Amino acid sequence: MRRTITGRPAGRHMTLGDIRRFLQSIEGIADDTPVKAKTTVQKRLLSLTVEEEDLEFRDYIRSVGLDDELDKLDKKD
Repeated sequence: MRRTITGRPAGRHMTLGDIRRFLQSIEGIADDTPVKAKTTVQKRLLSLTVEEEDLEFRDYIRSVGLDDELDKLDKKD
């Protein structure tokens, strides 16, 4: 299962402060995780998105014995 985290300020462009807060909120994600950015035509930042594999969720599903559910999630990925 993939976990998606998006930083997007309401109704405005992202500022340096917004980027700093977003980076602090995703602490613990690997340094090699890809980042997607949405910009305006004028190259102003609208949002940042990070997608990572949520391995802890898979481990949890296995630990509670829901292997059938995990198989369904694997087929969606």
